[in-house]
Amino acid sequence: MKVEYNLNRGEGPDAENLLPAYEPSRFFHERRRQRPPDGIYSMSLRQAWPAFGRALNAAELIAKDRPFLTNGDPSWQHDCLDAVEHLLYVMVEYIEDCDVILKCCFPSEEKFQQDDHANRFRQTVKPYRSRIAAVVNAIKHNQGRLRLFAFHGPEFVAPGYFLEGVLPNGAIGPSTIVHGNNASQAFSFAFDLRLHFALIFLVGRNLARAVEKIFGPPDHQRQPGSSSSYAREFAARLEAFSRTVFPDEIRQAFPEITLRTSEQVLEVEYPSAIPVVTVPNGLVHHWVAFDVANGTADRFVPPYADPAQPISVGLIRSVLDSPGHSGGA
Repeated sequence: MKVEYNLNRGEGPDAENLLPAYEPSRFFHERRRQRPPDGIYSMSLRQAWPAFGRALNAAELIAKDRPFLTNGDPSWQHDCLDAVEHLLYVMVEYIEDCDVILKCCFPSEEKFQQDDHANRFRQTVKPYRSRIAAVVNAIKHNQGRLRLFAFHGPEFVAPGYFLEGVLPNGAIGPSTIVHGNNASQAFSFAFDLRLHFALIFLVGRNLARAVEKIFGPPDHQRQPGSSSSYAREFAARLEAFSRTVFPDEIRQAFPEITLRTSEQVLEVEYPSAIPVVTVPNGLVHHWVAFDVANGTADRFVPPYADPAQPISVGLIRSVLDSPGHSGGA
């Protein structure tokens, strides 16, 4: 699906433009002790866009400066991971806020649960919600921790992250809760950030379609939103960011973000028909950071390594060669 947004006209996620066009009396938000739906959505976007910007800053820092090669101070890692974790939490809240808005369309929970349009919305966003909720829940309830990871070579760097957990053999590695069952062993920023950006728009589009199906046409003209300035900046930066995804992501539907600068039109296509690239053959290295400060774990399995052959490390930073390639950091 490809959707276009005219940023000069203030077009953003469709729900941002549609919800203010309905009279507040159409909704049952007061019965649910909630803000008016346009207020709920506006507050959610005011969290989502700055959180996305912080995570994009972190990814660009790693891709441009390669601090894992020169900076032994782990504080830059903590800053990057804090930004990524915050974005994941905010995106879970964004989905939940959209769900609350739909609930405000109905006088009772029973009516909400029975409505086909509300159920269709929840089914549509379920794959994305499950992906990010699995990470957030593992952080909250299973002591999961985000860790940075990168493939790099003389001509490229492909940074990303994974959720650390305890493997069946007791070693520390990519959590089987999130990365098991043929899922990605790590998430590249090239894939992950484009997905979050696209889903801000596509979830907003699906929410708007559901509300309009429930209520019919809005009472007033659609209103321009405030997302266009964020969208313009972030789309341009995403276009310039690496398209190198991790090996197991090459099979997944890729979100394409395009800004037609002369027209100020944003294109969001998901899944995209445009091919992406993965880590090239040749001189390629892994970089991964494990935190071993507590000293209770001494065996570690990096992403894309053999779980049956954990490595022992005594440093926060571990640089290793990918299997079958010559070595060095």
